Amino acid sequence: MAAALTSDVTLVSEAREFDAFEFFRDCNELGLKRGMICIAHEQGEEYGMQPAESWVGSIVPEVPVHYIETGEAFWVP
Repeated sequence: MAAALTSDVTLVSEAREFDAFEFFRDCNELGLKRGMICIAHEQGEEYGMQPAESWVGSIVPEVPVHYIETGEAFWVP
């Protein structure tokens, strides 16, 4: 959470800390104006899965490997 003190917005794919949301509320109450954007768990991992397609394909060339984009399941404006 130390990086959140020096950034305007923090991108979170899983808020494991039970007090993460309260931390950002407290920051705003103190006038620090910090924000948190929560994305789905799958969306957080998807970025790393793109290069895994070619990596796994090079290890096991006899098995076809395809990257399938999952996309964002939910949208809250």
